[in-house]
Amino acid sequence: MDISSRSRVEPGQVRDLSQTQAVDQERRRARSANRYEGGSDEAVISDPGQLISKLSEAVRQAPDVREEKVAALKELIQSGGYNPSPADIAKAILGRG
Repeated sequence: MDISSRSRVEPGQVRDLSQTQAVDQERRRARSANRYEGGSDEAVISDPGQLISKLSEAVRQAPDVREEKVAALKELIQSGGYNPSPADIAKAILGRG
């Protein structure tokens, strides 16, 4: 093993590392104490997360089928009044219409 002067550790570096480790250890101790002394965890949902949650709930509560629209379309088809163009069908399939 080759030890050169470039890899020398200064006394200040050891002290800084020691202080950092002490702070980390104190934080771990405080977290453990909270768990065992009746501390509670808390989760906070961000604004976009809350919006997504509300929208998801609205979608779940919405009816799967819009009955009135289906009835009107069914009547048009049966009466021969529904004649979409091939271009309109392609747009609907591709989601561009």
